[in-house]
Amino acid sequence: MPKLIKSVSDSDENNQSNESKNTKLSFTKKISTNSEQKITGESTQISTTVVTNKTTKVVSKVTSVNEISDWLINFIGKDIFDQIKENPYLQLPYTDDDININKWLEKALKTIFTKESIAKISEHIQKNIDSIAALETEKNTAVEEKETMQAKLGKLKDKFEQMQDQIDDAESDKYKIKKQLMKSVTLESLINEVFVDDEKNNSEMKRLIEMLNESLENINDELSLFIVRFSKGWIYLKSSFSLTGEDEKQNLETIHNALTVLLKNISGVYIPERRPLLDIVGDYVSSKFKTYDFVSPERTLQVDPDIHNTEGKGSSTVKEGISFAVVRKETKKAVKYADIVC
Repeated sequence: MPKLIKSVSDSDENNQSNESKNTKLSFTKKISTNSEQKITGESTQISTTVVTNKTTKVVSKVTSVNEISDWLINFIGKDIFDQIKENPYLQLPYTDDDININKWLEKALKTIFTKESIAKISEHIQKNIDSIAALETEKNTAVEEKETMQAKLGKLKDKFEQMQDQIDDAESDKYKIKKQLMKSVTLESLINEVFVDDEKNNSEMKRLIEMLNESLENINDELSLFIVRFSKGWIYLKSSFSLTGEDEKQNLETIHNALTVLLKNISGVYIPERRPLLDIVGDYVSSKFKTYDFVSPERTLQVDPDIHNTEGKGSSTVKEGISFAVVRKETKKAVKYADIVC
């Protein structure tokens, strides 16, 4: 149970009105922390201190002259007012020399200020006290939030360490698997290495990679052989572009020869995606030229005199192409006819 002590004493000073008589109230409250806090004030000043194991909040009211004098002495410092009290130019009439500084300042305030002014001073002081109390509350809230955040960070740190352990285990498993796969290369890895390059945003490249990856859904020995050989021809074709210059006619011969090498690499290897893949290759190469289009020799199953070298072929069916046809973009007339095997 909190302990409450109340003491009331009258001043012995002479000629003091009832207004200036001092009443002392003292409250002592025992807290569960076994610490005792005592707040005292003169006259009608009442202060309450609430103590917790973390912070201290002070809430006080200033409503009278003696409370104002006490507040000023506490806020500014007793030594300052001692110097003012001893100033010969500021001697108060009818005041004993041994009057204590609190009573002297109280009399000085009553002498200098009107009741209305004292009320305004009290109001301003109270506003300051309220502001300090509000700041104290904000500080306490911030401290609590900080502690909550630190607790959360502690939990996140523990979780992160657990995840790090899992990552370390996964990395160990990954290394073991990687070591096992080092002896072999998957077709998917081959496609990614050969066809995914700085032109990955090129529409023809996207179509080409997409079709190659779709073909892996029906993997077989023929497909594996085709992808390996097609990749070899594609590498040669890409490297040939580094040999091109400003002369498109010369570039035509260089790239046309590279396409012939690509067709030679896949000769005799047939998969369902062969013809559409060669069409995409033709579109890709054509996008690099302003004047010429490159047409796959296997674009049609029947011999087409517009693009095929038909000498001795008649109306035969195209088995596979040996070289690409080249036509002008504007006229669609063949510049080079495609050689084929029927």
